[in-house]
Amino acid sequence: MTSHSELSFRRYDLPPAPETEQPAHLSGLMWSPLKSGRLIYADRLYVGRDGIRPSQESAVSDRSLMIIDARHPDGKLVTQREKARLALLEVNVKGNTVQLTFRADQAAQKLREKLSDHSIQSHTFEVQFAADDQHPERSTMVHTTKDVLGIDQGDEVAAWLSSIVGQEVRLVFQKPDAPRQRTEQIPDLTEAATILRFQDSFPLTALSHTTLNIFNQRLAEAHPDWPQFAPIHFRMNLLIAGQLNEHLAVGKFLKIGEVYFYVYRPKERCPMPAVDPDAGVMRGEVGFSGRYLTVLKELHPELGITADIPEELRVRRLGKAEKERLEPKPLLGVDMIPVNEGYLDVNAPIEVLDQLPADL
Repeated sequence: MTSHSELSFRRYDLPPAPETEQPAHLSGLMWSPLKSGRLIYADRLYVGRDGIRPSQESAVSDRSLMIIDARHPDGKLVTQREKARLALLEVNVKGNTVQLTFRADQAAQKLREKLSDHSIQSHTFEVQFAADDQHPERSTMVHTTKDVLGIDQGDEVAAWLSSIVGQEVRLVFQKPDAPRQRTEQIPDLTEAATILRFQDSFPLTALSHTTLNIFNQRLAEAHPDWPQFAPIHFRMNLLIAGQLNEHLAVGKFLKIGEVYFYVYRPKERCPMPAVDPDAGVMRGEVGFSGRYLTVLKELHPELGITADIPEELRVRRLGKAEKERLEPKPLLGVDMIPVNEGYLDVNAPIEVLDQLPADL
């Protein structure tokens, strides 16, 4: 195991966004084996039907591990929205071995005061892929989706995580032979079964510097004292640079390297991007997490979210009958479905296609 003295904390400071005049290309790859854990940068990842993973052979994929509330009857997930300190929980995967490291030394002062142990803490375990007496099958709840099956990873890691989180929790691995599935209508494909682990609703997400820059500019104009957003705050898998607005590609295909994706819909945002991933606390003043969402709702036209995108993907209906009203959703980035499998490399070129090639 790596000693604590050898561990370095990789902050999420990113270089300035590439010039938008460049051709569209993949500028960043990020994944998290642990849902709501700290993201991992990568130069190369494999895209499977269920999302991304370190290699084609890896059994541990993006969001395949999840922390759940041990006392909740449905096994509700625990996220950074409730426990922002999870942003300091690093995950290192080698084969089937997972090392969890909680970086209390990086926590904001107000968080360190709540922690009984201010030192770096690590715990290593072997992922259990099948249920037994010590690792039972558990039914979990991913947001509003109930009965998602997972394999409990045992008492030892649960006790360690409970001391970090500050409540009784369990760690589960998404049962390999029981993935969640949803069927999507995709042009050129008669039917595509979207396979999920513990992701919210789609295997992959993408964000461009183009739309993020628009958002940050408008945010600075309207609220100059508010903190700005980096790509990492939105916890996306793929970061796009160059001449591409991902919202304008909804309903089309992206070819990234040799992998094809269907761009299904704009990504609805939640309060989690307000977390400071380098300090384990919420950023800004009280209420900032909700206020930034309000700004996003007002920016649909500028972000390229237009009437060309189906209404049900852009707005929500509030109220009933004659009192019903439409409210824009807070949207930024896109949900995507992989059409084929293969490796992605940072700097791979990106093309927007109206349809898939006939030989795919």
